[in-house]
Amino acid sequence: MAISLLFRNRGTFVRLRCVSPAIKAALMLLSLNMLCISEVSAREWLIEPSISTSAQYNDNPRLSENAQTEISKVTLSPTVKLGYHTPRIEFVSSMRLHSSKYNKQIFDSNDWYGDALLRKKSELSHVELAVDYAYDSTQVSEIEDTGLVQDNKRRSRFGIHPAWQYQVDFKNRLNINYSFDDVSYNEGQASGLFDYNNQLLSTRLLHQLRIKTFVGLMVYASRFNSSGRGSEFTDIGFQGSYKYSLTETMELELAGGVRQTDLEVALSSLDTSNKVEGSDAGGVYSASLVRRWQRTRIEASLQRSIEPSGSGYVVLRNQAVLRLKQQLTEKWTALFSLKRAENNALIDEIKGVDRNYISFDSRLSWRWDRNITLSGLYRYQQQKYDTRANTAQGNSIEARLNYRWVR
Repeated sequence: MAISLLFRNRGTFVRLRCVSPAIKAALMLLSLNMLCISEVSAREWLIEPSISTSAQYNDNPRLSENAQTEISKVTLSPTVKLGYHTPRIEFVSSMRLHSSKYNKQIFDSNDWYGDALLRKKSELSHVELAVDYAYDSTQVSEIEDTGLVQDNKRRSRFGIHPAWQYQVDFKNRLNINYSFDDVSYNEGQASGLFDYNNQLLSTRLLHQLRIKTFVGLMVYASRFNSSGRGSEFTDIGFQGSYKYSLTETMELELAGGVRQTDLEVALSSLDTSNKVEGSDAGGVYSASLVRRWQRTRIEASLQRSIEPSGSGYVVLRNQAVLRLKQQLTEKWTALFSLKRAENNALIDEIKGVDRNYISFDSRLSWRWDRNITLSGLYRYQQQKYDTRANTAQGNSIEARLNYRWVR
């Protein structure tokens, strides 16, 4: 997928068209930088290179019901983070290469990631623009989304996310957000993955009731389109929210509302002209609780939402996440994460997307000094499709060395 980047520098518009993933990411970050560089005088620059290397063993990399492949790999991942900020302008960007070599060459991959954030502040408002790009393998990118994992099938994802925030008065704030994501797959349809784009526009009004209490109302609309799958989904809804700081170390946030989803889907990807229309309505919600102690942090969250999917459809996702971070000593840190996600189709005519996914991560890290960290990770994954008789399970262990240059 070729991408055109258009930016303005001192009154001149320049259009660059590129194919290489690395060049795409670099030009994406450069264009944002040039947007604001003429407005910045005194800057404080940030330059933070880092590199990590790891060794991993995985007994079921495809998360298949009939696990027959065990792999080991070594990974090298250099990252460069650049940015600067002034009292009015902040710019942060990063580029990362994730190169993996396996004992079975068919899995080998070189993945590229890039992102940038430009934020401009004024007395009553601020505007921001976030851009991200990824060129990676479906073995990684689809594991939590669709579960459709293949040997080094390539995925390209581009996203742009502008936002505007305005302080109406002392107690009221208005937020307007837009998001566009475009995802494409190399040889995707042969393995059940379909190119798609997804757009979301939301407006939110936040009101401060008391010092520690906020209420909000959000109205949103989204559109999902997958031409290869012959599907189109339009979703509109609203949510009310409540945020309360129970104590200095405990925060509770609740949100809930209703949505209406209209859809048009092809019964077969081989004949996208034969379509059915339908609609689905229901509730959406989210809840999160954060509790902090001197050396411990716990986060718990629940969410029910409409999410885009590489299957060529949107799915109704129910998700629960529990995270624990424990500072054992000055140098030792333990992290635990438990996640359960359930995907469901919106109408009966959509087949093959209903599934349950569970993952458990445990990580133990040792900080040698301010630059070097050693860590070990164990991960368990489980997946069950409603259309399949067996449950897939996988285990992996990883040892990682990370170096981050800190000024």
